[in-house]
Amino acid sequence: MTQNNNNWSKTINPPINTSIIYYKISACDQYGFWNNTQTKQITITDIMPPDITDNTQNKTTTGNIFTFNATITDNIEVSNVYVQYWENEQNPNNETMGWRVS
Repeated sequence: MTQNNNNWSKTINPPINTSIIYYKISACDQYGFWNNTQTKQITITDIMPPDITDNTQNKTTTGNIFTFNATITDNIEVSNVYVQYWENEQNPNNETMGWRVS
């Protein structure tokens, strides 16, 4: 903890797999008398969307298999990835993209 006059602070780095942190603050004086705040909670909100780099080739030939490819990162975790594609004026196809180690 750091002190600036009567203000005390402690900086933490919350785990990425939590959405709520519970805390209370305790203090003791030189005579051993303690006091505590009530337990409080802080809601942790993910405010950063995933970053997507589209690595898909921009050309293919008929009769060949075509693969959509993207590098996707997130400050917490990527949970789902989809690709939506269509031909001409047809209704779009919405497909789940698989994960693979490169």
